Amino acid sequence: MFINPINSSNSKHRVSNSNFYRKYYKANSNQQNKLANNTAVSFKAGRRYALITSSNYAVSNFEHNLAHNLGIKPIEPQVSQFANSETYACLPENIKKIADNTAVIIQTLSKSVNNSIMELLFKVDAAHRAGIDNVVAVMPHMPYSRGERKVKEGESVPLKVVSDMMQSVGVKHCIVGDIHSESSLASANGGLVMHNIPSDRAVYRHFADKGFLPETTVVVSPDIGGVKRADNVASRFGCDTAAIHKVRPGHNQSVAKHLFGNVEDKDVIIVDDMIDTAGTITKAAKMVKDNGAKKVYIAAGHGLFNGKAVENLNNAPIDGVVVTNTVNVSEETTRAINNFEQIDVSDSFAEKIKQLLGIEKITV
Repeated sequence: MFINPINSSNSKHRVSNSNFYRKYYKANSNQQNKLANNTAVSFKAGRRYALITSSNYAVSNFEHNLAHNLGIKPIEPQVSQFANSETYACLPENIKKIADNTAVIIQTLSKSVNNSIMELLFKVDAAHRAGIDNVVAVMPHMPYSRGERKVKEGESVPLKVVSDMMQSVGVKHCIVGDIHSESSLASANGGLVMHNIPSDRAVYRHFADKGFLPETTVVVSPDIGGVKRADNVASRFGCDTAAIHKVRPGHNQSVAKHLFGNVEDKDVIIVDDMIDTAGTITKAAKMVKDNGAKKVYIAAGHGLFNGKAVENLNNAPIDGVVVTNTVNVSEETTRAINNFEQIDVSDSFAEKIKQLLGIEKITV
């Protein structure tokens, strides 16, 4: 669960207290260069690392919770936009002293995905130029992960371009959440290793706490490509899996064709890597409901909620929407979606960071 969460006046919604974060963690450039006792965490015989946040830190549940799970006070970089929209990023002058030779750099996404990518690249480059050789990037939602291959001649492979840029500034490890597919991981070949953190554990815990039982639950994939994701959640429950065959006539368009599996008189959890415009997943909800499902919940790793997503979700035959906190969802959106909940996955990312860095003992 979140640190310092609040419940809105409408009990259907559970949202983060971003106003609290803005007030309490307001950036102070005069304090950025002061080394607090727990700014750096010791590992492997006294060496240290720094945790560098994104410019979204003030409103990011994920970043606050990750720092808490690591037991470290994060460093906020100075990030701004020039009048022509170019990005400026600067780390504290004493970052080498704080970080020793290792930095973990988080980049949650803003509404401008491309600006977020450039922010990460510039922060990594700044860290290397300050003498930090070992950089681990954390991108809870990996941008362009759906562009892992060419569908037709003349297209680019956007994910490969992004991963190549990350390698060019010296990123060797990147931790991502609920990557779109296994082929997305394979796109980042060469010197960059992507580590995928699936949300199946958090999703299982959430619905198990709600009282979902193996004998009455079915986990559904809204497309054939996501069956493995559904299987991972179902295996934790010990319940059945079903899947829907869909076709895509164009970008952000989908048509649900056939349901494989039995959902009659079952409580259904439809799981996907992301909710973008919510077209695919709400069509899946209608199909399982038409096939006799009792309750229908939607669970996704990343809540993007673009276009008519809110309208699509509120008009769908569903009992609730659950997403993780990898993406900063506005309070306006969380209040607009019926029966919306957000769950924390930062503990899984913290475990992977500790594993990569070989942390034996945390000193704060």
